[in-house]
Parts: sequence; structure tokens; C-alpha cells
Amino acid sequence: MASFYVSFDGAASERELAALSAEPGIEYVAERSCENVNAFRVEAATPDEAVTRLANAADWLMLTYHVITVTSHSV
Repeated sequence: MASFYVSFDGAASERELAALSAEPGIEYVAERSCENVNAFRVEAATPDEAVTRLANAADWLMLTYHVITVTSHSV
């Protein structure tokens, strides 16, 4: 299993960010508040799977977002 950093734009409260991070294999790592961009480290086999895992969790919380970047991270 690899780790990928997935960044997305979209407003999220601290509670929503904590709920996303509560998902196994998803960790909130950064926010650039001036750009309203949030970044998560997601454990997944592929970049597509990482985006899907985070998107499913965000959809469950009914967050509105757009994926900006996906980068790999060696573990």
C-alpha cells in the first residue's frame, strides 16, 4: 500500500476535517486558508483509489469540493 497526498478546494469546518481524518488510512495534513485548500495523506494502491477513498468520505459528509492535485509519497 502506498501513500498519496490529495489536495482539494472546498470549505470544510474543523469538525468535518476531523471526520475525514477519522476514516482509516486518511490523515489531514495541511490547510492553506488563503486559498481554501485542504491536503490529506491517503493510503491506497493507486492515485485513483486515493482520490476515490477521499471523495467517498467527503461525499458522505456532503462536502462540495474539487480535487486539485494528487502526488505520491514514499512510506
